[in-house]
Amino acid sequence: MKKPLLLAVLAAMSLCVFAQNRTRYVLYQPIEEDYEKLYISSSCKVKLIKSDKDYLEVSLYGDSTLSKKICWVRNGSLSLIHFKKLLNDGEITLYSSKHFSRITVQDNATLIADTLQVNMQEASVDISKNGQIKADKFIGGEYTYLFMANNATFECPDVSADSVRLNIAKTATGSGVKQFKQLPEADYRASPSLSFWVNKDIDLLKIGNKKYDNPSVSNLRFGLSFPVVYKHPFGNGNVFTAGLEYKLDLRLLFNEVKYEEGDFTFSDNADGRRTQQYILSRSLLLPVKYTINIKDGLYRFSFGLTFGRVLKSNLYSLSINQNNKFDFAKTKIDNLNPWKIEANIGFTERFFIGANLELFANILPMYKSGTKGEDIREIGLRLNF
Repeated sequence: MKKPLLLAVLAAMSLCVFAQNRTRYVLYQPIEEDYEKLYISSSCKVKLIKSDKDYLEVSLYGDSTLSKKICWVRNGSLSLIHFKKLLNDGEITLYSSKHFSRITVQDNATLIADTLQVNMQEASVDISKNGQIKADKFIGGEYTYLFMANNATFECPDVSADSVRLNIAKTATGSGVKQFKQLPEADYRASPSLSFWVNKDIDLLKIGNKKYDNPSVSNLRFGLSFPVVYKHPFGNGNVFTAGLEYKLDLRLLFNEVKYEEGDFTFSDNADGRRTQQYILSRSLLLPVKYTINIKDGLYRFSFGLTFGRVLKSNLYSLSINQNNKFDFAKTKIDNLNPWKIEANIGFTERFFIGANLELFANILPMYKSGTKGEDIREIGLRLNF
């Protein structure tokens, strides 16, 4: 009798211990840091629900303190990871208000959503091997890149997207994939944008700091340009771009000058005025560029030439005399080289920087031949939004 009784007691103790270890926790964790990318690690199953507030609901068995390791935000990316011993029977539900710029579903991971919406300008969805996305509705943007590895699945009965770049393995499947329309072969879109740059003049015949030797030298130059472009995308994600661009160019002169007989000469400043002078020119440009996608479009490298014609240039002088009175003068000038040929190379990091950083150099002289500035070239950095 003692042996069966002992076995019964041990069994009851085991059941008690098992019941204690199977305690179910439902945890709510607000997501206070801003994020725009979603990363779901291997074997993790996540349910995504569109909401006005951002928080995580975790239902699990085990030690509740480990739930803090399930998600974190770093560099604008919300990462969700999987603990096998905790989440075999548990659930992760993400309530989110975001329009994601990038969604990554790793190997054997699953994302289930009611409405999956990405950035309206540009976004990418990357599903690794055996990964799954199941959504009732998918809302894409102007450029949506969908990458699907072997045995990846994308299922969505309702797809809304302006254009999608598809890169899908042969063994990938998905009902929603068929509804995506490819990017057009040619895009004649008029897309005005904004550029800002700073640059400096380089005198090819001067060595060292001899700014005072030439009245045409400027110490700072910046401007704005407004391009309208034609884009021709290729199957590998690379893009050929050509367009028409109107540019305003402002150059602050280092020395005080006067314009005489078609060229700049030093001003004697006999009346003791303090003067700041700048040149404002307007140009019409024809930029031609080829852009290469790197790492599935995350980075972009571009190179090209820009051909231009200067339409109009004026010298503006703002002076303060000894009686602290202002005087403003405008002079039409004709010593700038009317033609431009700029060589440029650029780099874009799509999700952190977002803008294109470009190094450019004018192959032709800044000023006309026979003037004091005929040996000056320009080189600079341009930021394109």
